[in-house]
Amino acid sequence: MRKTEADLRAELGEIAGRHHAAIAGLKAEKAQADEQLDRAREERAKLHREISTMKRETESNWASERVENALLRERINDVAAEVARLTAALEGPGSPIETILAEEAAHGHANGNGVANGESAAASHGDGSESKGNLADRIRALQSRVSQVPGAKPN
Repeated sequence: MRKTEADLRAELGEIAGRHHAAIAGLKAEKAQADEQLDRAREERAKLHREISTMKRETESNWASERVENALLRERINDVAAEVARLTAALEGPGSPIETILAEEAAHGHANGNGVANGESAAASHGDGSESKGNLADRIRALQSRVSQVPGAKPN
């Protein structure tokens, strides 16, 4: 009986040892998995911050590009009006541009709004900037400015 008891105690010791070893191994694996999970969470948080930063930068870039594009369109319209005014001045009386302006004025007054195509002289571009009107309005404004300059020849 004593031998059987000793054998059983030895066997219980071995089982307890294997059990403790298995628990220690599982604890080590769990600790390693926790570390990997923490690193993955940190990486995820870092990527979310980077994405947020990229979104803000992109939105900022788009906003500045929209403003730059609106300013560029405005400048192109100013240059077109100036070219038309200069062309009309060079062509003199009877210029096709003068005819177009006269038709534009007649058409605009017939509509009762003074501006053709339903455009407003202060039409909004949707980006908060105000336009200076359509091309005919710009040409007229340039002509009136030139006529007010001392020594300038009116069209």
